[in-house]
Amino acid sequence: MVWGLKEPSGFGQFFLEGDYVGFDDRLKDYFSTQMSDAEKAEMGMPERFSYTAFYNKFTKDLGPLKPHECPTEFQVQFNQATSFGSLVKLTSKLLTVDEALKTIIETLDPGVHQFWPIEIKLPRGKPFPRQFYGLRIGRFLDSFSPEESSFSSFREEFGMYYVDQPTKEFYAGLVMRSEIIGTSNLWREKKLKQPEICFSDRLKEAADTAGLRLPKHYKMKEV
Repeated sequence: MVWGLKEPSGFGQFFLEGDYVGFDDRLKDYFSTQMSDAEKAEMGMPERFSYTAFYNKFTKDLGPLKPHECPTEFQVQFNQATSFGSLVKLTSKLLTVDEALKTIIETLDPGVHQFWPIEIKLPRGKPFPRQFYGLRIGRFLDSFSPEESSFSSFREEFGMYYVDQPTKEFYAGLVMRSEIIGTSNLWREKKLKQPEICFSDRLKEAADTAGLRLPKHYKMKEV
């Protein structure tokens, strides 16, 4: 079986409200002083700077992030959670993971995904005591089978697919093809846009054994 995880939408232990420190200025400076015309055209902004063009690289299949595209500090503006999970979403859908989950992912999928240190600071600038790492998922698959899935479990919009409701029952109606998944343990789907993240039983078992807290996730079928 495989698992689907819908990114958290409510601020709390898995989704932090805040801003990146110095990141936007760094992107603007790179655009103005170092970015070639060819690179600007490739990213779809030949004449005008666009934050979105850079932020898209956090979640889309656009290649690894360059050093200037990796935020290194995040200031939490407001948070009522007393602790954070092992997978936390930040502004513009950037995923972060703690040391324990990073180790599990790197062990199961060596060399596939991109990580870099990011400091999370609580309100009033107090550093969060656990080290987190930015995560760009580096594998994109087309394993979702709409033909074998329960028609009532998903909807189609402009050639892309979405689970109809983020519940255990609806996720159970989604069918993924094992011959495409192979030995993958963490990935995003190319056409199935919700759930946004998929992972294997092996990753699930390792996270559970280590006592890690993940956002809500549900089983999907694998054939």
